[in-house]
Amino acid sequence: MLKSKLNIYFLLLMLASAFLFAQEAPKWTVDLGESIKTSDFLKDGKLLFFTSGEYIWCYDVQSGKEIWKKEIPDFDDEGISYLLGEMYLTNSDNKLQAYDATNGKLLWENEYDDIDQSDYWGLEFIKNNAVMNYDDFALGVDLNNGKELYRMEIDYWSDLVTKGTFNYSVLNQQDKMLVMEDSEIASLFNIKTGEKVLSLEDYDINSDLIENGLPWFYRGADQKFLLFVLDNGAAVIDVANNKEMVRKEFDIDGDINVIFPTSYGCAVMGDEKFVHFNFETGEVTELDFPVDDLRTLYSFNAEGKDVLIVSLADRMAGIDLVAGKLLWQTAEDDPEFEGYTHRYLMNDGPNVIIVYNLARLISSESGTYLYLLSINGLTGKVNYKTTALLSQTVWTDFQRTMADVITSAFSVF
Repeated sequence: MLKSKLNIYFLLLMLASAFLFAQEAPKWTVDLGESIKTSDFLKDGKLLFFTSGEYIWCYDVQSGKEIWKKEIPDFDDEGISYLLGEMYLTNSDNKLQAYDATNGKLLWENEYDDIDQSDYWGLEFIKNNAVMNYDDFALGVDLNNGKELYRMEIDYWSDLVTKGTFNYSVLNQQDKMLVMEDSEIASLFNIKTGEKVLSLEDYDINSDLIENGLPWFYRGADQKFLLFVLDNGAAVIDVANNKEMVRKEFDIDGDINVIFPTSYGCAVMGDEKFVHFNFETGEVTELDFPVDDLRTLYSFNAEGKDVLIVSLADRMAGIDLVAGKLLWQTAEDDPEFEGYTHRYLMNDGPNVIIVYNLARLISSESGTYLYLLSINGLTGKVNYKTTALLSQTVWTDFQRTMADVITSAFSVF
């Protein structure tokens, strides 16, 4: 049934002028007769493709001329409606259809036994293969012709999504897909064949990290290795060889970011230690270092070392994450480091420029002192320390500094 028509006049002037930068845009208006659901540029901005439920159109951007239009018969709003490059995937009479979005030509259509297109809920693809997710199956489809390649029964760990995180990740460089299955199972699937090539139990993802919206997963640049932070430690999966490389038990504080990528793998900060996982060798190094008085963290690379600077109350330390080695630590009660690091500004080679905070409660000197501090991150040597600001207000809200802990590490997704 046709929906109630809304006479929408789509003025392309603003869209075309933005896309064509400073060029003068042609002025034209078209009444599509329907509310626009999606709009996408094709052919380097020369064409504009619209969808509205069962209706699809394509227009020439310069002239406003309609290239083609189509009504999909027996379209189901619950089924797929997705533009993939210049291929538009949709559903008609319980068939999966693919159209060339530039000319409206039907490329292929296929109906799959025991698959109801209204049960569709998501799609992932690697190269020319797609994984179509339905309520009961994950269907492998060759996007060249719509041919069914395989079916996978996947029991997705839905609670992870309910809690605000994800339960699968496509590893396109390895032609595989990681799926967190219900419950606490990490599985790898071969996208080309649909074969489950690995299934590991007891992958109890750290619930505190999830609750606090913090990363619990790190994927190496080449996607050969995956690191998981668990409730009782961390584990690494060797994706290329379909095996668990290493698992280590240690306590995790899920209130702050604990993942620190390095040149050779990834380090995880525990309650009482730093643990580094070397993806190249499988070696695990540990450094005992309680962080119960942690204020801020800063990680960087200098002279071939992955260095983490840790700021505690009235103390600082530098750690070689890969070697699991304490490079330096300031002496207790060192007046040079009274206070704590408020913010890290930048690093120049091994030298790091820091805003250091000191709150004084002595009546004659009450207030917050901000110092500009330059320190060698490899040795702890102070290059200079200069008073930058004195505020009459004493800062006592340490949550502002904990925000730096959360945001100082690299992005891991």
